[in-house]
Amino acid sequence: MLTKEPYREDYKNILELVQLMLVLPISAAQYERGFSAQNRIKSSKRSRLAVSTTEDLMRITLDGPSLGDYDPSPAVDRWINSAKRAQRPDYKKICCVPVRSLWCSLTRLGVLVKKKPNQ
Repeated sequence: MLTKEPYREDYKNILELVQLMLVLPISAAQYERGFSAQNRIKSSKRSRLAVSTTEDLMRITLDGPSLGDYDPSPAVDRWINSAKRAQRPDYKKICCVPVRSLWCSLTRLGVLVKKKPNQ
């Protein structure tokens, strides 16, 4: 083996290259998923998204929970209670609909697309 004492100094550069090669991914599937997510997120209609916004959306898309596991109620409640906005006359009617059932209905109608499980 090349890591024995007499060879360590003689083949130091080669051993470093071997260590680097052992860290490289075998497949490029994760990168391909990233490029596909970027193409879905940053379309011609959304071409002016900031880099940080694109990064955040990609992170959510790639690493976030699936739609079936995600409960949007806390995020929606926080958004509703966080800022002062112009309120519509039917504001209370909209807020009385349970968020989870609305989320499930939008998913069933195909408005929201479920994330495919990683293979």
